[in-house]
Amino acid sequence: MEVYVERPNPDNDLGGLCECFVSRVDGAQTVAALHVHRCFELLYCLSGRYELRAERRVFALGSGGAALIHPMEPHQTRSLDAGENSYLVLKFMPESLYSASHPHYELKYVLPYLHFSDRRCDVYSAQALDGSGLDRLLQAIFDERRRAEYGYEMALRAYVSQVLLWFIRAWNRSREVAAMDERALARLQRALDYIDAHLDEPLRAADIAAELGMGQSTFSRFFTAAAGMSLPAYMRERRLGRAAALLAEADRSITDVALETGFSTASYLILCFRRQYGMTPNQFRRLYAAPR
Repeated sequence: MEVYVERPNPDNDLGGLCECFVSRVDGAQTVAALHVHRCFELLYCLSGRYELRAERRVFALGSGGAALIHPMEPHQTRSLDAGENSYLVLKFMPESLYSASHPHYELKYVLPYLHFSDRRCDVYSAQALDGSGLDRLLQAIFDERRRAEYGYEMALRAYVSQVLLWFIRAWNRSREVAAMDERALARLQRALDYIDAHLDEPLRAADIAAELGMGQSTFSRFFTAAAGMSLPAYMRERRLGRAAALLAEADRSITDVALETGFSTASYLILCFRRQYGMTPNQFRRLYAAPR
């Protein structure tokens, strides 16, 4: 089975803003082989039926239904009906919709969904999407992208933001997650930025707490409450995501990848990687690093 990593294409995705197209096939067949990429991918089924594999699960995607697949989540699709099967594909990097250099009011809603959602693939049936207006938004994105009229990038940014907002609200309703206040948001953003900048180091809670001017115990309680997960669990997930990207995009040894992503030993990286992805780093590399 062909497997691959999709790479950014500025000509098609406008430098990460979005890419939008319709995929059509006749009959039952593999449509998209197992692959990963750094962007979000939304699939909106226009006709027929599909089998979507993600999160080591199988989802059914029927006409009028949609799925939002998170970055670096291995997934594949297969059409099921004998006639035409089609879906609209929207790919986007949420970071391109806002500036993360300093907290904005949008971040208190976007940040928890981006970093702390416990789902890596959100699937909704046509019934669940009834009245959502998602179909009209996606059609508007498709039309703007195709016509490319003056100022279309501004229109795309606005429409894609509305699409993301729908999924954030749906996630929030299911989780009953409250938006963070401005002070907590700014503090959490500083913590996340510090963690990302020092992932290749033996980070301690005390180091991050000192950066934020907090005591270690107070910071640990704050982070768990704000993030919905412990600091070690979050750092492990971020390091594993970076390790997966390095394995897919570069020819480095497992030991080098472990050192570059803050794992103490290659064996510990292998253990954590297997738990997260259901395979060893070498198996992942064989699957996702080829073809280029």
